[in-house]
Amino acid sequence: MSVFFLPRENLRAFKFENPALPEYRNKDKDSKEFLSLMNAKPELLMLASKLVQADAYVWFDLGILKVSKFHERFVERMGRFPESVALYPNKILFPSCYGRDKVNFGNMYTFPIWRFCGGILIVPAPLVDEFYELHTQQLEKCKSMNALTWEVNLFAGCEVEKPDLFHGYFADHNDSMVDSPLPASEKRVMLMTMIKNETKIIKRMIE
Repeated sequence: MSVFFLPRENLRAFKFENPALPEYRNKDKDSKEFLSLMNAKPELLMLASKLVQADAYVWFDLGILKVSKFHERFVERMGRFPESVALYPNKILFPSCYGRDKVNFGNMYTFPIWRFCGGILIVPAPLVDEFYELHTQQLEKCKSMNALTWEVNLFAGCEVEKPDLFHGYFADHNDSMVDSPLPASEKRVMLMTMIKNETKIIKRMIE
């Protein structure tokens, strides 16, 4: 594993000077620095794609295992993300608490919009740059209002701009976050035939 040092001031999400923050936030956690870091995810994925060649790039929060009760299964299931990418090679895959139709953009700068759970993103390599550009546009809107909000809210805004780029799978902030779609397993079909008057025939044979 390689570790690269990057001053956070070099990231777009950290270039807000004194933005307004969401009123109804956890004031101990949802600081300017934290919201900036969360909004740096697309840029960090983009930078990673320039350093290491891969078929897809996965973001997962450093403390993601805090949501899991079954750590071994959680990690093993993450190992199957390449199968999900093969199934949806042209989609950004993400765990989602509810459907696109339930999104209320009136909450953009007020409450988290949990269309995206936020802790995991699976981005095929050809889509990394486009995702970064979409998110940058959302950040620029925030800068024009001198306001900063949760990254999941901006991701929901990205999806509105390019809905065909995304595919959400139902989850919550628990072990289901890693249950990305997989190819259907092989099914075996058993053919059973019934002989007319089978019960009577069997009975005669026994007697």
